[in-house]
Amino acid sequence: MKVKEMYNILKVKKLPRLLGSVTPSFCLDDCLATYAATVDVEYEFAYMDALRTVYSSNKSKAVGIGKSIDFNILVEENLANYVGIKREKLSMDANEGLKQIQQEFDRNVAFQFTILGFECPWDWRYQVIEAGAHSLYVSRWDEERQELECVDPYYDRQQVFLPYENYVKGFQYLTKITYEPCEKYNPEQVLKEKLQHLLEGGQIATLKEMAEDINVDFNLELEIDQYDENEFFDMNEIQNRIHINSAMKELSHNRVRFAVMLKKLARKDSDKRESLEKLADDALYLAEKWDSVRMMLIKKVFARKTSNIAEYLSKKMKDVVEQEEAYIQKVIRVLEGKKNKLKESEVSTKGEDKGEIHFANLKAFFNNEGIGQYGSKTADFNNSGEYFINDKFPSGNKVFCKDTEFSLAQKQEGKADNIACSKQVISIEPGYYTKISFLGCSEWGNYKEDVGITYEDGTRESYRIELSDWMPNLEFGQPQNIAFTSEKAVVLMNGKLVDTEECNIYIAQIHTKVNKRIANITLPECINMHIFAITLKERG
Repeated sequence: MKVKEMYNILKVKKLPRLLGSVTPSFCLDDCLATYAATVDVEYEFAYMDALRTVYSSNKSKAVGIGKSIDFNILVEENLANYVGIKREKLSMDANEGLKQIQQEFDRNVAFQFTILGFECPWDWRYQVIEAGAHSLYVSRWDEERQELECVDPYYDRQQVFLPYENYVKGFQYLTKITYEPCEKYNPEQVLKEKLQHLLEGGQIATLKEMAEDINVDFNLELEIDQYDENEFFDMNEIQNRIHINSAMKELSHNRVRFAVMLKKLARKDSDKRESLEKLADDALYLAEKWDSVRMMLIKKVFARKTSNIAEYLSKKMKDVVEQEEAYIQKVIRVLEGKKNKLKESEVSTKGEDKGEIHFANLKAFFNNEGIGQYGSKTADFNNSGEYFINDKFPSGNKVFCKDTEFSLAQKQEGKADNIACSKQVISIEPGYYTKISFLGCSEWGNYKEDVGITYEDGTRESYRIELSDWMPNLEFGQPQNIAFTSEKAVVLMNGKLVDTEECNIYIAQIHTKVNKRIANITLPECINMHIFAITLKERG
């Protein structure tokens, strides 16, 4: 296929937005997906090394944690070996690049170029944010207009024109792309070997070392460009100037890439399809976990509550790394054809959740004052001085939410009234509980986290719960699990109380049908997730 023909039939294709969120890396993924669709190959297997992360502890002491993480997930190598797409990054300036494009225009070659978003008229960073690059295809040079005609998959632009002046000012590099069919291979075998190498090669140990370094050596002056502890940050400034924030975004996005690859693999193997689809969903959960580490960092910096930031980040990261290690082992077992043992929580029993209810006593674990009278000087739910208004919150009462009764603690000014989750172990009256309900919400984002259930015999299981942000993003619709609405005090960064806004409290439930007595509940490692009450219902 000639490149002229290719650009005539090329239709924009995107990497699936499996989590709904978007990162700058998607522009590269979308370019790859578009080219692969044009030459009819499965690009997804280029992401078989997406869980690969390299970290240099020695380097971090000089330049910071964020700049010490290498995200070479071997996409170029895998594209050549397993897809047949070869990408060659050319060392030349903008004008030399343009000549190269014109010289090879009639050959079986495509050209992707990377430009600063600051110089791309339709990019969100145009003339606003100097850092950050964007990738797209050039299809031809329009001599009359003195512009490059481009195809931009990320922005769904089948045809868009870039002025020559912008091209020269923003040019970063040019990538030459060709395709030649590669030898057949067994993707499951290759993937298994790659994952085994991750475990045996010290991948998990490297991530654990990074978590420990955060606790010991974390330095905001190294992590944030031009850091000033007295500066009030704009949200965009925080995200663009914190190197470790960019690193966490990439860690999260790579787990999305891995999920996309597993979903493709599932469609090729009917015997393992169900297991691989479930593993793809679990990879998305890991992506959300890494993103929750990032949001914890952003929250602390934005709210200027940085005294214990290293401790919180380290604890959360260690929790995520442990889950990722178990996940990789699970994927390997499935690829080997070994079925995971059926969890006892998946075994049906005769009992139903029609028995007595019990209210967990949480008072000893309360560590956050999230409710206050309007104008309160002590309440601070989200580290930004905002809180639920007591008159609009049913403190000290029993409330019914979705057929479940909760008992809320009596509010006292200056006293904590909820739990910011940090793996607290809640001892309960042992019983055969079939339903456990949590009343709470999150701040600084929506969170899915694991709750641990420990039985009297010492065995333990994990169940996933989700609590949305108390101020939901209505672009994605109203959350379905709202328990009741309330009001919060709106406070500016200078501490000035300015208004009130409607907000939500949610209910999350887990169902266990194991014929064992539950002894305690371990809350998630996520200080942005808050629990106000827990109700347990016994089997009838």
